[in-house]
Order: sequence, then structure tokens, then C-alpha cells
Amino acid sequence: MSTNVFLERFSGAPVAALTDVLALFAPYGEITHIDDRFEVLFADGNVARLAWIDSADGMAVDTIGFEAAELDDPLRHLVYTALQRFGFVALDDEGRQAYVRVGLAQAVPAALRDDLKGGVIEVGHPNELWPDLH
Repeated sequence: MSTNVFLERFSGAPVAALTDVLALFAPYGEITHIDDRFEVLFADGNVARLAWIDSADGMAVDTIGFEAAELDDPLRHLVYTALQRFGFVALDDEGRQAYVRVGLAQAVPAALRDDLKGGVIEVGHPNELWPDLH
């Protein structure tokens, strides 16, 4: 199943340094700087068609988007690592639920929590991401 996945940083979450995020993505494919964002073209296509990384100030990452993402193990492991290292909140375009690292559920704004059918799920293992799609 292919969908779009977003990693968002909300207030209350740690700052994700752009250089650290780019280092995490570097082994996965070619990174290019296009306009005000970075794009990652995944070498094998197993994670997603591409990802874009946005930084409003050029120092910290605000949002990462995966386009045409495959909700399977390669994506789960990359998203899980990003959640653990940087405190992002993972959302998909289905709007079912939000995934966060353990102890960071409060970083999801209340208005968003109320709109999520499946609520906010704290994850301690990559297999807890999109478990209904295993």
C-alpha cells in the first residue's frame, strides 16, 4: 500500500538539527537542495518515491514528507529512528492516528488529537508503526 507520510515537529518536541536529519537520510539515496527544501530520491524505491525535508530557518527541520511511501519495514525503521532521535510526530494522509516516541504524546496539539480516529500511539518498536498493515 502506498500513501504519503509526514513527520512533523510541534512545540514541546526537541529541535531536529538539519545537519543531523540530512545525515540520517544520506545512506538512503541522493540528497539535493531545491529552492527552500531538500529532497531525497531513494536509491531502491523501497522506502518511498522521494522525501522532502523542510527547514524554515536553515538550521532545524520542521517537516519531512514521504511521497508514495510503502508502509513496510524499510519505511518503518527510518520513521522509527527519526521519532526516537528527533521527537517528530508521524502522520499519514489517511489521518487515522499519530505516532510518537514514548513520553512525547503531549507534543501533539489537542485539536489534532481530537481529529485522529485512532488517537496518539506511543511506539517503542518499529513494528508498532502501522501494525494493521503487517
